[in-house]
Amino acid sequence: MVTTDMAQSLWYILKTFHLDVSGLQLFSALHRITRHNPQVFQSVIDTVGLSTLLSALSFGITKIQQSIVTMFGALIVSGASLNRLTQDKDFLQKILRLLESPSTVIRGKAFVVIHELTKNNHDILLSCCQYRLVMYLERDSRRQTPRDTKVDPAEMEYLNRCLDLLINYISDSVPNIIGDVLTALDSVAGRKHPNTVQAKQLKSSLPLVHIFLHLVTSQVFRPKIVTEEFVRSLGSLLGHVKRIENGETNIEASNGVITVSEFVNTVMSVLEGITQHPTLLMDHGVVVMETILPIMAELVVSQNGDTRALSLSLFSEMATVFLTQDAVATNGKVDTKRLHIIIGEKLFPHYEQILLDQDPLPYYGLKLLLALLESNSAFIKQFQQQGLVSVIFQVLLDHQNNPMSSAMQSIAGILNCLVSHKETNMKELYEQGLIDYFTTIFFEVSAACFEGEDNSGVESKVVLSMLQTLLETLHGLLKYVSDFVRKALQVGQQAKKAGGEAASKDTEDAEHLLLQNKALTDLTSLLTQLLTHEDGDIHDPACKCLSLLVQLFGGEHKEAMSPENMDYYSKALKKADAKKQKVLLRIIKRLVSTDKSHRESMKSNGEGLANTITSLVKTASSHADVSLSSLAAEILKMTGHLK
Repeated sequence: MVTTDMAQSLWYILKTFHLDVSGLQLFSALHRITRHNPQVFQSVIDTVGLSTLLSALSFGITKIQQSIVTMFGALIVSGASLNRLTQDKDFLQKILRLLESPSTVIRGKAFVVIHELTKNNHDILLSCCQYRLVMYLERDSRRQTPRDTKVDPAEMEYLNRCLDLLINYISDSVPNIIGDVLTALDSVAGRKHPNTVQAKQLKSSLPLVHIFLHLVTSQVFRPKIVTEEFVRSLGSLLGHVKRIENGETNIEASNGVITVSEFVNTVMSVLEGITQHPTLLMDHGVVVMETILPIMAELVVSQNGDTRALSLSLFSEMATVFLTQDAVATNGKVDTKRLHIIIGEKLFPHYEQILLDQDPLPYYGLKLLLALLESNSAFIKQFQQQGLVSVIFQVLLDHQNNPMSSAMQSIAGILNCLVSHKETNMKELYEQGLIDYFTTIFFEVSAACFEGEDNSGVESKVVLSMLQTLLETLHGLLKYVSDFVRKALQVGQQAKKAGGEAASKDTEDAEHLLLQNKALTDLTSLLTQLLTHEDGDIHDPACKCLSLLVQLFGGEHKEAMSPENMDYYSKALKKADAKKQKVLLRIIKRLVSTDKSHRESMKSNGEGLANTITSLVKTASSHADVSLSSLAAEILKMTGHLK
């Protein structure tokens, strides 16, 4: 029969032995009798003290560590000394330190002990998370922990079972934990003075929200715990956050263990952990739109600046995922009608305040606005009705000193959406100074592009992306003017045939529009230089813009045929295909035919360009390309290079 005296005798004998073979055998004997009667190990703890046994875990001898952790496990499973052990922080830390062991068996046993300690004890689970338990679980799940050189497959199977035991238990505990937190908050909802019982409940429950953050940011736990039920519960938590922010609910009674701001920020961080994974967000898109986004939209107008910024940031991230869902690899699509309603009813009325607020709110607001306008041009009308056009230009003015900033990138995209939409009130854009602002931005971005041509880094990609957007916007502007002028001329011709004067107003409007856009001719040299850019997404739209620009304004720009620009034309012609060569030749022809100074410039300084065009005549003739050769010949005749 196993008695406590036997265990104590074994321990005292152990003290007289060195940790040789005999000592290890004695540990093994103590281990075996503990399996039969865990109370014998309890008697050893009572006699020698817990700290003495814990220090034995630090010997670094695998068999001793394995025996001791097994005995602790047996004692905890029996229910004896559970409270005492869970209250000893040193004990928990020593057990967690065993997860660094190279032994798969010791790590497995440590996971089992932790499972028994955390069973129905959420505070211990929180402490374990704070002591990096989740990191250890992830590491063993990825099989990256150093191990013995020869690992027994049976030991690996044992470790895997222990891992699954603990991971599944923690995952299954989440609904109960979040239920406890919500129960505590529900009991004080709308109360500014919780009673003693409620205050105690808050102190014990609210800190547990940290557990969700540890789990949501883990690739092991995230897919297991983020369910529809979890998202709905998170929506309920956010509802309480809103009441706390509005001053309807007071949780300051929990200040001893978690502050109000810490609670709010942790709940927001849990949501952020989900938001960072678009596929997961899409999987629960309907519930997110139903329970999360409406509350987040209301928090955007919170009195707390930090909460406003964080709420708008998360709302913007989530909404952008839904608005651009075609880019997300997922099985189903989410209907965004509800999102449009939320933005239209809850955010748009406050958008001026958002865009004129302190950074980073304007950035988040602009990012969301761009995603919205790009996905649904119908919002442009509402955008203009809310008077946001003037606000956008005010934000542009506030950020123009940093043309490469995220805010300016979004503004450039928004202006592109406005210009490219047929129903946009362009008159309002012109009144706000669109052309002056646009040309200034174009100059600065182009300069950054030329300076960074040898740089292939992230910043260079940002510059190229923004330049593409500006070229697209410029093309949209010039196309708008071209269409307007053409219609005015058609109306004028029809009126002439009818013998009337009705077209004079249209003609005046067209002339006024040309005058408003005349400053765009200042971009001629820049566009000419961009013709030789190595990126087709730059030189192709630059060519289209230059073509429209000279069609509208001819040779208005005095430096259009400067020696430097003629050199760019020459290089561009050599690289271009036949179709693009014709466009370039038409541009040159338009310039030299509308301004005498350009013809003279090519006569005097355009030998290189003339030689390139001459070679095109020969090539085009050999390929029977009559239109190309005749175009080239006309230019050479006009500039005196072909007699």
